[in-house]
Amino acid sequence: MIVFDSNEIGYINYNEKDFNATGFSLNYERYFNKFNKIHFNYYGYINSIEKYGSPKMGGSIKAYQKFGDFNFYEQLIYKQKYKYNDKLKIDDSFNLSFGLAYNLDKNLQIDFKANNLLDDDMDVVFVDYANNSFKTMSNSNRSYTASLKWVF
Repeated sequence: MIVFDSNEIGYINYNEKDFNATGFSLNYERYFNKFNKIHFNYYGYINSIEKYGSPKMGGSIKAYQKFGDFNFYEQLIYKQKYKYNDKLKIDDSFNLSFGLAYNLDKNLQIDFKANNLLDDDMDVVFVDYANNSFKTMSNSNRSYTASLKWVF
């Protein structure tokens, strides 16, 4: 297994027999009909090596609906705050996305997608090799896209 080692300030090949992770994941999916459903996910885990940081808990809610020629998609993702190598504090994050598609006819569809509407995605940890230190970089980029799909 390759992991990021904060003492070495880089990625190392880690001996898997010394690494343990214990956790759980709960998934629930509810179909209201063949076009409409909701999906819940929640996870938690603890690994045996605290210096390799990542969120210990998180989850998501996803919903899919179809009304006439419209298709909707909503997603909310949560990641718990954590400390990276006891030096950097990474805050909780919530990422909300939305999608809408409209079928103009059987071969033509127009899509609109909005990602990270809350502008609160989890920061990314990176290494500043010049100073031999860790820093965080914002990963919060809202995006909006529109597309036209033609099936032939």
